[in-house]
Amino acid sequence: MDFNPRMSIARSSQNGSQRTKQPDKEDEFMNLPDREIAGCISDIGINFTVHDLQKPNPQQIQKVFEWFAELLMNTTRDV
Repeated sequence: MDFNPRMSIARSSQNGSQRTKQPDKEDEFMNLPDREIAGCISDIGINFTVHDLQKPNPQQIQKVFEWFAELLMNTTRDV
């Protein structure tokens, strides 16, 4: 009977993927409620509500992305 290393690797990777991942304590702060996210977007000057977050409007999302592009990359639509 031959030893097939690929079979043993596949079995060990399957066992690892069957384990349930628990969220890291470091990532817990990233869970914000919808009203807080909508409030932060409103604070940057874009009229945004919780309803807009749950059912996004393409024009509003474009405004948010343009604001991020201008803030992070100093790039506007004109450029």
